[in-house]
Amino acid sequence: MMRAHTGPRLESLPVNTPHPDPHDDLLAALSGDGAAAASLRERLAQRPPAPPAAPDEVAPADEVLVRPATSAQSRALAAALSGPVLVDAPPGAGGLGAEGLLAALLAAEVLRGRRVLLASGPATLQALRAELARHGLQGLLGDPADPAGQADPAGAPADPPQDERWLDERARLARYAQVLHAPLGDGGRSAFEVLGELGASGASRSGAPPVPAGAADWDAQRRAEVTALLLAARRPPEGGDGDGDGDDAGAATLEDVDRRLASLDRLPAALDALDASLSALESELAWRRPRSAAEVEAALAVLERVEQAERDYAPAAFGTDLDLARTAFAQASRSLLSAEGRAGRREVRALAVLRHDGAFTLADVDRLQRLREEWAAHAPGRPRSWAGRAGLAQQLSALREALAAVPEAEGAGAQDLEALRAAAARREPLRAPLLARRRRLQVGEQGLAELLAAVPAGAAEADVAALVRSVSLRALAATVLPVLEDAVGDHDERVAAFRTLEVRREAAAARRLLGELARRPQPPVTLWPLDDAGSEPGSGAGADAGFDVVVVDDVHRRPLAQVLAAARRGRRLVALGAGAAAVDGAAWSALAQLLPVEDLRWPPPLEQVPDSPLQRAVEAALRAAGLPLAHGRRVGGYPVDVAVAAADGSGETLLAVELDGPTYRALPTVRDRDRLRPQQLQEAGWAVHRLWSTAWFRDPQREVQRVVEAWRQAGAQVRARRAEEEALRAEQEARRAEEREALAQPPAEAPAPAEAPAPAEAPALPPGLASSAQDAAAVAAFVERLAGTHPNIDQTPADVLDAAFNETYAALGLAATDQQVLDHAMDLLLFRRRGLKVQRAFKEAQQRKKKRMRAAKIKI
Repeated sequence: MMRAHTGPRLESLPVNTPHPDPHDDLLAALSGDGAAAASLRERLAQRPPAPPAAPDEVAPADEVLVRPATSAQSRALAAALSGPVLVDAPPGAGGLGAEGLLAALLAAEVLRGRRVLLASGPATLQALRAELARHGLQGLLGDPADPAGQADPAGAPADPPQDERWLDERARLARYAQVLHAPLGDGGRSAFEVLGELGASGASRSGAPPVPAGAADWDAQRRAEVTALLLAARRPPEGGDGDGDGDDAGAATLEDVDRRLASLDRLPAALDALDASLSALESELAWRRPRSAAEVEAALAVLERVEQAERDYAPAAFGTDLDLARTAFAQASRSLLSAEGRAGRREVRALAVLRHDGAFTLADVDRLQRLREEWAAHAPGRPRSWAGRAGLAQQLSALREALAAVPEAEGAGAQDLEALRAAAARREPLRAPLLARRRRLQVGEQGLAELLAAVPAGAAEADVAALVRSVSLRALAATVLPVLEDAVGDHDERVAAFRTLEVRREAAAARRLLGELARRPQPPVTLWPLDDAGSEPGSGAGADAGFDVVVVDDVHRRPLAQVLAAARRGRRLVALGAGAAAVDGAAWSALAQLLPVEDLRWPPPLEQVPDSPLQRAVEAALRAAGLPLAHGRRVGGYPVDVAVAAADGSGETLLAVELDGPTYRALPTVRDRDRLRPQQLQEAGWAVHRLWSTAWFRDPQREVQRVVEAWRQAGAQVRARRAEEEALRAEQEARRAEEREALAQPPAEAPAPAEAPAPAEAPALPPGLASSAQDAAAVAAFVERLAGTHPNIDQTPADVLDAAFNETYAALGLAATDQQVLDHAMDLLLFRRRGLKVQRAFKEAQQRKKKRMRAAKIKI
């Protein structure tokens, strides 16, 4: 994935107009004008806020960085390039202090064609010169530049910086951190938490049950339902044969089982409703109460035939004398002349009105006779219709449907209503096999059959719940792992590529700035040395000229009048200081009330670290592998995720195992996370190993072996360094012993020469290369700050080392050997512990001193 660099370039930043209103108001406010102060605050408040930038957005300042800048420095630099600002640069701000910000700010302003006035004290100037000298940019302050350094200012290959690939690597690493810690399902858990818990539980191992469809969407309630389902499905019904099918094997589908369960649930209500209707039938018609379903059906048949007869016959038909009617039909068939025949025919004509259509025949007599006999078998009196017949028919139909759930009640016994009522009373035992069957069918229908097979025999509910949770987490991981692996791929390789490209970009920025300096006849930055005692600034060269930008440092201890005098020389003010160390009467308090404050602290404060299952799992695995762990270690205000100590029991920490968890995510940018944090740990004397959560999820045993190997290498390096230090100490002790022995020997008497030659005059060191009051003061102040403690080479400024060598050469002269010079400089700064790192730092300072002397035409 390649993309073009479409971010803002340095040249696109707004150009400051001469004496903009905010600066005039600032000058007036610092002079005590309350109205100007209110106007300045209003203008700054009305300034349109900058759109929120993504944490890894490429800022214009990145175009001129000649060293890695923290996110705090980049933010402060962007603010300083766009308007007046106060930068809070406390001591030890993440190991990357104000001199780096100053170097980048000066470079950016020079490339924009600005004239800069730097009002600074000697200590800051010394540190800034050392910072610029590392990149061959001494010419920025008018110092002699090293041609070799100009050819390759950053000590890196002079090939193109490859912006496209750099942006691609940066975007991929940023996306990895974003996706890894973005909320997923399950209540906002992140992929890091999911992978960590899976890795801790061993759920990533082979042989895990397959993931059912939709498992990634299981919330806590759904997981509880699946757990209950699996527990119930594996349990055979009481009294069953182990598979729970029983008589319900005919329920082939879930719908069949649900239908039978519903019928069984309706059986008691159906019996109660039927009983109520039968009671009404008994009370209203004096009907003999049916004792079985068959008798109810017979009663319904009689009642239905009565209703049909009432539709055909007049009500009188049900009370007529059927024997007389039968006799009348018999007589009517006799001779037309006989009296019986005539009487019978008259009687038949009278009976015709009993039928609504007037067609009453002997067949009707037989029909009414059968109806009376059927009625008499159930109830007294003459037949009559009953309004509750339809309801009774419906209740009998509902009972028949409910009987489908009672297979054993079919047959003769099924006709007995009392037997049916007894079956309804024991419906719970009848439900058990149906429910067991339903659970097994439901497991299969929801795709949980393979998961059910993975439930071990006799597993407790907690074990099944843990299995369901791991399956759900694995489903979540499966949704995000492809995105993470696509974003980064080989993590370590991509981080190494990003760092290499960063170095190339820094070298390119330094070369670009050197080209700009070569085109300018005069140094673009004018120095205005300030007296740290707090007096007014002197009249340096160009002090009265108009400058685009005025940069004042250490405003936490500079008087307001001194800062105001400097600010009046320019069009925009950038002030740096340490707010926590501000003294009474300093300019800091006044500036902090007027200007926005940018904090240079890095990393951002992180006191409480969220609990991480991955960290617990890694620590447990490393302890099991025999590695001694240390707890509570912090570097630069940030906790070390996993600290591994030395194997000799000394408690010395050797290896920092950094995870990609909360502390990793808390650092805002890729440069913070993948370059500066490891650099910070290495400068503190740690070996660093990054353990990626995705790699741990894939193969935790392999990652443990990698950590063990990194720990062994760190131990070997420490042992080699200690051996080298011991050899150096032994060599130094032997040399001191020889010197003591030589001093103890009485001097041999030598004949006096006829005439002693005049001693050769030692060459004098020019100003800036020999001892001075400032050098002596710097060395004395450093020793005083130690207050009897051992010095730390990481906390020893470069200007103090340079001052120590100035003192040494001034004391020993140019004839002293390199080792004598080194020993004397270390003694001046009270370095008794002279390890490899200390030796290297002093030798580098000695080489800088020699280079300056050679540039001044001094033979050494």
